[in-house]
Parts: sequence; structure tokens; C-alpha cells
Amino acid sequence: MHLEIQLALNYLLQNLYHKLPRRRVNLFGEELSSQLKQKYANHWYVGNPVKGSAFRCLKTPTDPLISSAAAAVNVPLADIVEHLPPDLWIWIDPGEVSYRVGGGGTVRVLWKGNRETNGQLGWNATGWSMEDDLTFEPEDENAKGKMHFR
Repeated sequence: MHLEIQLALNYLLQNLYHKLPRRRVNLFGEELSSQLKQKYANHWYVGNPVKGSAFRCLKTPTDPLISSAAAAVNVPLADIVEHLPPDLWIWIDPGEVSYRVGGGGTVRVLWKGNRETNGQLGWNATGWSMEDDLTFEPEDENAKGKMHFR
């Protein structure tokens, strides 16, 4: 759950960096992460990832967790909403993070974990590392390159 939330937040927060002070973005991200983990704690079904998927959807700009996290760290909600894509939906499910921009847009997979490791850190001959297929590859116009998590 922690990895999926972090990947979703990385995608969301990339829209705020270079537009708002880094410290404010980091505080907002940390608070939103904490609130998402608390919300999803009893709604994380590794054996049935689609169960509860709608509950684990983060929608901008109207999701109450976005306004709650902004208020908790004294960042004006208007500053955050101004720089997020309108009508962005991010589904944070066990083993997969996907998103859609716009009501009729295509759902794209942002990250999909290895089924054997379920997106967890694993031991290999070189030490602890992420599996090779754990990549962050957004396909929208806001994306800048490709980030690999190793």
C-alpha cells in the first residue's frame, strides 16, 4: 500500500513542483500520504485488488482529502487546485496505480507491480532492490521523461 500511494503522489505532486515552493509541496504531499494510508488501512485487498477500487480513487480537485491535507499544512487549496489537471482521477489499488484525465479520457496504467512480489521490495544477488518492471511511465503531456524506481 505504501508504495502504491507514493507512486500516485509522485505523479500528482509533479504538477506542483516548480509552481509552488518545494517545502509547501512536500508538506502537502506528506500530509496527503498520511491521510490516504489511514483511509485505505481497512480497504486494501491484495487478494482481490478491484474490491474497493472506487473507494481508493483520488479525484481532483474535489476530493475531500486534498482539501483536508491542504488545510492541515496551511497551504491554500486554491494554490494547489490551480496547478492540478482538471478532472484527474487516480486509482490506487494493490499492485497497480492508474489514472484518467477528463471524464471521457482513457484510463492509463501509471504503474503495475510484479505479480510474484506484489510490488514489494525483494532480495536478489545484488541486495535489496525493486523488480525491473516497476516503472513510472505517465503518458500525458505533463510528464517529463521516465522515472525508474530501483
